[in-house]
Amino acid sequence: MSPSRSRRRSILIWVRAVFYSAVLIAAAILEYRVRSALDDPSAFAPPPAATTATATTTSAPEPAGEIEVAFSERRSGFMTEASGTVTRILPDDREGSRHQRFVVLLESGHSLLIAHNVDIAERVPLRRGERVRFRGQYEWNDLGGVVHWTHRDPEGGHDEGWIEYRDERYR
Repeated sequence: MSPSRSRRRSILIWVRAVFYSAVLIAAAILEYRVRSALDDPSAFAPPPAATTATATTTSAPEPAGEIEVAFSERRSGFMTEASGTVTRILPDDREGSRHQRFVVLLESGHSLLIAHNVDIAERVPLRRGERVRFRGQYEWNDLGGVVHWTHRDPEGGHDEGWIEYRDERYR
């Protein structure tokens, strides 16, 4: 092998090593930022503009604060239906079944994470600041709770849920 060819090969190996290192560092930073956002309760607080927008919006009344009562009592496992304003769109959960995740602010001021299974249902083309209506199963957590089962049950053994956005129902 000529010295020129050997030098090019060394440079190529070095460039690849730098590239793969940069990719690994970027992935680690992204994972850290996502985990930090999920661990920070303030991440679920609405931005000031969203609070103003929801105060002027009219919609059907919520079912007697069912979610707020369940949150205060640490109760889980029941189907609920409500609506709110999208305040955050989070990265998909890719562990197990893939879930589209977003945070809604209910009219009461309560924040709630929605986990919508996109392996079963169609992805909802959401935009921050817009309203959604949903039906799903509430599960308590210290950040306000999670609603999942916002889709049909392919096996037919669970109550079905859905998400309504811009007059279209996703299940």
